Amino acid sequence: MRAFIAFPLPKEVSDTVWVSCKSPRRPELKVKWVEPQNMHITLLFLGNIDEEHAAKVAQAMKGPSLKRLPFKIGFS
Repeated sequence: MRAFIAFPLPKEVSDTVWVSCKSPRRPELKVKWVEPQNMHITLLFLGNIDEEHAAKVAQAMKGPSLKRLPFKIGFS
């Protein structure tokens, strides 16, 4: 399976990004636009991994990811 470590965008952010992305579409960019509910920020792309490794990654991410302080990010 293709795996990555990411965090979802809040609904109000993903809705705003969606409006900005869908108009005008620029086919020369070769971008695959995803629906707002699937928008996320990828922190690390892991590539193809098997289910055993996916379970290990998921377990490893439970602790550290919950102990981080909130942060701000800007788009322009």
